[in-house]
This record gives sequence, C-alpha cells and structure tokens, in this order.
Amino acid sequence: MKYFILILFGFINCNNQQIQKNPFEGHWKISCEKGSVFLNISENDSVLIEVNSNQIYVKARGKLNSLGNEKSYEIYFVETEDLGRGGMLLDWDEFSSDRMICKLSFDSNKKMQLKWFGFFNITTSNYEWVKETDLMQFDTLNYPKYLEKCK
Repeated sequence: MKYFILILFGFINCNNQQIQKNPFEGHWKISCEKGSVFLNISENDSVLIEVNSNQIYVKARGKLNSLGNEKSYEIYFVETEDLGRGGMLLDWDEFSSDRMICKLSFDSNKKMQLKWFGFFNITTSNYEWVKETDLMQFDTLNYPKYLEKCK
C-alpha cells in the first residue's frame, strides 16, 4: 500500500508539474450582494445555472479551453434541473446539448465575462431564450456581462 501511494504521488507530480485548478470553478453571480441569478461550476465540470429566478434551473457541462495564457470555458445544456410555470412552456427536448449556451472568459483586467447565447433549437436552427434570461436583467445594452465570484 505504501508503494502504491508513492507511485501515485510521483505520477501526479511527474516533471515537477502541478495540477492546476480550473479558474472558472466556483459560485458566480452578476452581483453577490443582490439576489441575482447564478452559475455554479463544480470541480468535475458540471454546471448548475439559474437562468431565471424561480423559473428555470438547468444542468450543464463545461469545457475548459486554453490557447496560450488565454482561457475560456464553454458551457453546454444537459437537462433541466427545476422548472417553474414559465420554464415549462419551453420545448426542452428540442434544445441541443452540442451547441454552447454560454461562454466564460477573463478580460485583460482579470474580470470574468459572460457571453450568453441562449438554447439552440435543433428543429428551427435558432437560438431561443436569448434576452429573456435574468442573466441579461440589469442592462441589456451592457454586453458582455461581468460576473463576481461569490463565497
């Protein structure tokens, strides 16, 4: 058992490289002080998004992309987590799990940017729920949105 732990430790730290934590992981909101909608990004790249307060909560998956020092995080719809009356009006079976619903990145000031696309309808080949989300609630002209990491 002792040798297995040593071998595992050596494997993780081979070439003196440290495993880096996903910088997008955590609980994010437009405003931590206001009761705004959230994105909760877990260690295993599972994402829970409050799209509309008390109406639409979705499970999603994230994909970390790196190009040099630039990192972005693509988020894809998986399934609904909880729906209110308004959320039940959408045809969830028609939404693609292969097209991004949003993308996160850091700007030059290390602030998190959110670019919301909406849910891609496979039948119509159009994004839906683009401006209806509470993620666009504060100022629809200010785009992209900036998110704060909350405790």
